[in-house]
Amino acid sequence: MQIFLYIFFATLSYYGFLGILLPQEQRRITWSTLKILPFKVWAIIAGIIGYFLFQTAEFFAAAWIIYFLSVLIFIDAVLLFFVPGKKIKEMVRFWLLLPNNAIKLISFFYLLMAVSLFLFFQKSF
Repeated sequence: MQIFLYIFFATLSYYGFLGILLPQEQRRITWSTLKILPFKVWAIIAGIIGYFLFQTAEFFAAAWIIYFLSVLIFIDAVLLFFVPGKKIKEMVRFWLLLPNNAIKLISFFYLLMAVSLFLFFQKSF
């Protein structure tokens, strides 16, 4: 489980730095990643991530934040699974058309969240 958390922190940090430094590259990676697999598979992956976060919440100093985040991820997974693909593509296109400053602000939030979660993480298993 500890390795999963470190991978989660690293991925969130990478995505945050990428959006701050190269928002166009982040858009390209996001779009190409979403095209690789069907949205239902992404829903299952998001559900698994939400489940693992829920299971590891006790290892954090502020477990309620992790419970809340895992519930949000699980809701996202349910929406990805049940919302039609055409509607999801419209939402992704809306995100991809945001101005660079909005992408940088959202990416700063990702980075801030990754650092906060890492600091809340208690490494004693």
